[in-house]
Amino acid sequence: MVETTYGRPEYVFPPLGEERAALEDWLARNAAQPVILFGYALGRAQEIVHLLDGTNRERVLVSEAIQRVNEVVAARTDVAFGAERWTRDTELGPGDALVLPSGTKRFAWVESLIEETGAETAGLSGWAVDSGYRYANDFDETFVLSDHCDFEELVDLVRRVDPEEVYTLHGSADAFADHLTRELGYDATALKPNQSRLSQF
Repeated sequence: MVETTYGRPEYVFPPLGEERAALEDWLARNAAQPVILFGYALGRAQEIVHLLDGTNRERVLVSEAIQRVNEVVAARTDVAFGAERWTRDTELGPGDALVLPSGTKRFAWVESLIEETGAETAGLSGWAVDSGYRYANDFDETFVLSDHCDFEELVDLVRRVDPEEVYTLHGSADAFADHLTRELGYDATALKPNQSRLSQF
């Protein structure tokens, strides 16, 4: 079974090193104002905090939801996060980087915070490979960061495993199954939403 969020040929991610260099350049260009970075609270936000480590930011701040996840991860691993807990009483100033969950971008209080502080915003997601992601979410900048495989990695995974049958799930399940069948000769089938058993075709 293969999870296929990015199972279309247009979803090919640039190397992480290139995106990290671009992020560092963006942070340097915006050193005179605060920045707010958006990513999923579980997984993505922790990657963002890690990427911010060692950059030119005075402070790295995170929301309560992200802090709770950080604490769970830190308690069960040897990973430590140097981020501070941000509250609405925290003054956001030049040199600060605030990491918020993606879903908060359109909240009124977030829009007010951006306007009041002059913060630059960035969205970090695999969807950022599509330029429309930036404009649809009204980000100043976007960077490609994902814990999912991109299209080429998915194809490579299937080729390495070389299974007799492939079941695709989520996102581009139909498109990826079709590609595997037509282009690579695999017996591939897309699982349907709410399907709990393989017999439910």
